Amino acid sequence: MESAEGYEQISYKEFLDQFETIAKENNKLVGIFMSSTEEGAEKYWCPDCEAIRENLKDVLLPIVKERNLKAIHVDYGSRAEWKNQDHPLRKNEAFQIVEIPTIATFENGKLVKALIEAECFKAENIKELLNNF
Repeated sequence: MESAEGYEQISYKEFLDQFETIAKENNKLVGIFMSSTEEGAEKYWCPDCEAIRENLKDVLLPIVKERNLKAIHVDYGSRAEWKNQDHPLRKNEAFQIVEIPTIATFENGKLVKALIEAECFKAENIKELLNNF
């Protein structure tokens, strides 16, 4: 995924470890929860994550930059990690990310609203999520 101002990519472990600090430093945060890419390739192993790649690049990132929002691409992990029902993102009460892709907005460290799976396919949904945030 291309990087842009205010956008970074981190592992889910880093996200969980750093969330409190990130939330304190950024009143408003956009979390983009995606699968990892296939080893040695730039393609996501999750077809739904691959399907929203253009929406992230063409819709989400320009709005993030224009509105000066902090956005973090969170790598959910491998297919095996995703299938683990005890995955820390699934179990964490603050996040409960049980489907990918998920685009979530956080304000003052609290989940505000999220687009889940097919909701991420429509550019209009992403625009509405971010423009009303």
